[in-house]
Amino acid sequence: MKGRIKNTLFVAIGIFLFVFALRNVELSLLWNELKGAQLVWIIFAVLAGICSHAIRAIRWNQLLEPLGYKVSLLNAFASVMAAYVVNYAIPRSGEVLRCGMVYRANKIPIEKSLGTVFLERVIDLLALLLISLCIILLQFDLVVEFFSANGLKKVPIWIFPMAIIFALAAYFFWSKVVKNWNHPLIQKINRFIQGMMDGIGSISKLKNPVLFVVYSMLIWLGYFLSSYFTLFALAGTAHLGINAALTILFVGTVAVIITPGGTGAFHLMVAKALMLYGISNEAVGMAYSTLNHAIQMIGIFLAGAISYTIFIIKIEK
Repeated sequence: MKGRIKNTLFVAIGIFLFVFALRNVELSLLWNELKGAQLVWIIFAVLAGICSHAIRAIRWNQLLEPLGYKVSLLNAFASVMAAYVVNYAIPRSGEVLRCGMVYRANKIPIEKSLGTVFLERVIDLLALLLISLCIILLQFDLVVEFFSANGLKKVPIWIFPMAIIFALAAYFFWSKVVKNWNHPLIQKINRFIQGMMDGIGSISKLKNPVLFVVYSMLIWLGYFLSSYFTLFALAGTAHLGINAALTILFVGTVAVIITPGGTGAFHLMVAKALMLYGISNEAVGMAYSTLNHAIQMIGIFLAGAISYTIFIIKIEK
């Protein structure tokens, strides 16, 4: 029941943010912008997104191999895409589905594959931090303007050491006290945590670390190109360049964390970010954010439906 309430709340927040983003937009102008979108750039953007997802599936295999498992590209890709689809409705549940699918196909213990997925999230966070650093270095004045215009204050510095202290205290309490209890539930949790740690530790046993880094860069290059190509699809944003696409990538990624699939939050935040590049016409900003978000959904649902169907047919044979 609590899970349903939480998921409903997230969806409601997304819908509210979407409606809020449209509050000052004249729908007829928004439609005029969207119907003039160039199909060729939309196709390029969709393909760039799908390619990045395929590379993510290939990279995931690199993390699973040191654990003694090999997943076909189809199974890995179908699992990744199914996870994205489910995350649009139920936040973070897609990761469990993803691991459940490779367990069904290849009998990989869920706790171990989940550990590799957690590791991927850490790597993605590092990539996002690197992107934010690039944005700050390339367009420092715009970053200052954005935070000033939106009244955003600095995060209290004491939060970070407090979080570290809390994490260390929790780890100490578990490892020194709770871990040694002989209760069946505690032992089951211990085995799950150990499996997670095995999955996380797979990065230290990579056969080709350089290739892993290359794959990681290509994944984010695909995301970037998807946003970049979408700029050229609309007349109102075709003049914007790499810096704008980089900012959109960062803001859009953060938005996806806030609401399921970024619904609402993506539209609001990306349209707001475009104002930094002179897109004061709210219809243009919303047209771009709506088209960009739709392109992501088209790629995910199209590739997800096809790959999942093939996956099911293959499994049931």
